[in-house]
Amino acid sequence: MGGTILIIEASMLLEHLVRYLEVKDWRIHKIREHKEIRRLLKQSPIDVVLLNLSDLKNEGITLINMIKKITPETQVITINSGDQIHLSIEGMKLGVFYDFIMPLDVDSLITKIVEACQFTRES
Repeated sequence: MGGTILIIEASMLLEHLVRYLEVKDWRIHKIREHKEIRRLLKQSPIDVVLLNLSDLKNEGITLINMIKKITPETQVITINSGDQIHLSIEGMKLGVFYDFIMPLDVDSLITKIVEACQFTRES
């Protein structure tokens, strides 16, 4: 089962995940610029957005708001560090599907991506 994923602010962990998902027929977009994210969301159906809050901090919250306004059915999964927990809480208030705190288990992340994709398709 494949889907379309947008990755914002990739890390080494996410780069390994991308290689795995591409082999499993997932379509992956990696974008950082707000204008490009907005354009992609309006042009292509995106099932899941992976967003690294650890690197983006408050900008990540702004991006979650933008994503939910443009495509409310798209599910957002955030990845964060324990010292930025206030961002995780704010993201959950905005409708984040799931929030991971580093370090995380890649198998659990893949499971949540699949669940989020199924949820998007049911919406």
